[in-house]
Amino acid sequence: EYGILELLEEEENEAYPALHLRGLKATSCAMIIYSICSRSSFERVPAIYQKIMEGRGDDKGFLVCLFGNKRDEIEWRAVSVEEGEELAERLGCTFEECSARDGTNIERAVHNLVRGVRRRKVDEVVLQEEKRWREEREVTRKRAEEKRRNGL
Repeated sequence: EYGILELLEEEENEAYPALHLRGLKATSCAMIIYSICSRSSFERVPAIYQKIMEGRGDDKGFLVCLFGNKRDEIEWRAVSVEEGEELAERLGCTFEECSARDGTNIERAVHNLVRGVRRRKVDEVVLQEEKRWREEREVTRKRAEEKRRNGL
């Protein structure tokens, strides 16, 4: 199974907001990445999340992951792990700290993201099948009731 990963930086979003927001409707997930060494990048996360959700229109089957990057620069840390976890929980996102420089947790984070998307897609298929089964059952019930009324 293949997918497309498109990475957009916040500045790009600002330059072409309508284009990128329209494209969100066709996506399964979003990653919001902030620097653990920058309080201001962390403080922009809720506004970015809100823009994503507005562009998305609904959150049905949509997964948002929050990544704290630069884990390799702990001596410059401005945002605690607990703050990242709390924000992710408040927004309903998954959370991971990683380092793009040394690769720490990158593979695991991306695998967890893909697993989450696949799990949601499977759940969506199951819900669709259940809905279809209920609708078919209701049609069958109505036909049987109509036959009884008509004396057949």
